[in-house]
Amino acid sequence: LFGLYSLIVVWVGFLIPITSFGIGAGIIYYISNKSYSFQSVFSTNLFIASLIGIFNILILCILKITGLINYVDNSIQSNELCMLGGSVFFQSIIFVVGRAWLGDSKFDHLNSIDLLNSLLSPLVLLCALWYFDIRDTFFIYISYLVTSVLVFFYTGFLLRSQFEWNRLNFKYLKQAFPYGLKSWIGDV
Repeated sequence: LFGLYSLIVVWVGFLIPITSFGIGAGIIYYISNKSYSFQSVFSTNLFIASLIGIFNILILCILKITGLINYVDNSIQSNELCMLGGSVFFQSIIFVVGRAWLGDSKFDHLNSIDLLNSLLSPLVLLCALWYFDIRDTFFIYISYLVTSVLVFFYTGFLLRSQFEWNRLNFKYLKQAFPYGLKSWIGDV
């Protein structure tokens, strides 16, 4: 039961980079070499992050339908799967924004998110453990979702000064995806 939280964190931590097909490396490269500014591709990166999140939710649904998710948690309920899907969606956005900040050398933002996540994870887990029945895995999924949502909102708070809506930049996508895909194949 108590290893489930760690398993979920590790599983999501592997799922997002694998299903992003290396776009994180492309984002880092093209923002860091000043081909594109963080602001000029913000909307495009948010779009990419949303697609990755939706794709990961579909993967979770397929794993549930086929029964393969039972290898992660053999008693996962539909409401827990929804919470896991929500968590994966928020974590996908945090992942892509983090890669953009890495390219923009915003290490202070990345460090504060890591610190907040490290502080919130055990705190929220303990609060959920106290509030819900310890024999139920529901508290694990709800605590991961709450932590993901809080870190997502903090990410949004940090983005407030860099927030700029613009059109999707297809030139950027055509450059970042192939670049990222090359590194992704090497990483996988």
